[in-house]
Amino acid sequence: MEVAKFIDKTLKNFWKPNISKILRSIEYGYTAGEIIYKLKEDKIHFHAYKEFHPRDCVVLTRDHEYEGFRVKGMQGAN
Repeated sequence: MEVAKFIDKTLKNFWKPNISKILRSIEYGYTAGEIIYKLKEDKIHFHAYKEFHPRDCVVLTRDHEYEGFRVKGMQGAN
């Protein structure tokens, strides 16, 4: 039961504060962001979701398959 509670808490901590950011994909066709985790008590916990606006991102593909994204104008980016 401890595992189920941990998973439930983790999912709620992710979705409740971030659903509106993630649903931006409906308007733009995709969304880009970074999920940030922290280690607490020997467990990996969701910490934050760093959103990048879709207009600031370029979708990367290989052989017509999604590979990731690149954020425009970031220092150190190629």
